[in-house]
Amino acid sequence: MSSLLNCIVCGKRNIDKDIDNYINNNINYQVDNIQTTVVDNSKDPKRNSKTYRTLNVIDEFEKCKYWFFEIVKYTVNDFEGYGENKKELCEETFKFIDINTTLKYYRRYNKQFNDYNSANLIKFINNTDNEDFIQDIKISENIYRFN
Repeated sequence: MSSLLNCIVCGKRNIDKDIDNYINNNINYQVDNIQTTVVDNSKDPKRNSKTYRTLNVIDEFEKCKYWFFEIVKYTVNDFEGYGENKKELCEETFKFIDINTTLKYYRRYNKQFNDYNSANLIKFINNTDNEDFIQDIKISENIYRFN
């Protein structure tokens, strides 16, 4: 990772392929190593099915992704300036950050706040306990901007 940042800091632009490889390898590793919690709903046979558990994990992942996009929206200084590329920025930023780290902060957010309104999102972003996560988002946004 440090060599990647050195290339970016030094202004070398011929690293697109290395970044893509790093991101793809990182995502594949993260997806293979996602830690999930299985809830025992043995009293409800429908909920105990493999299909239901899979849908529950997918639903939680989509909620996490939505939350992450909202965090990016309030973290990036000129988010509206990305125009039609906003979704792409969010997708690339989501890929760049370790999924377990994102899930950790997503769960932290959900323990503190009930919904995803702008006041709660800004409180979360400004909380110094979340500074490392927010800094990672800003770094990945800079990488996206320069590519």
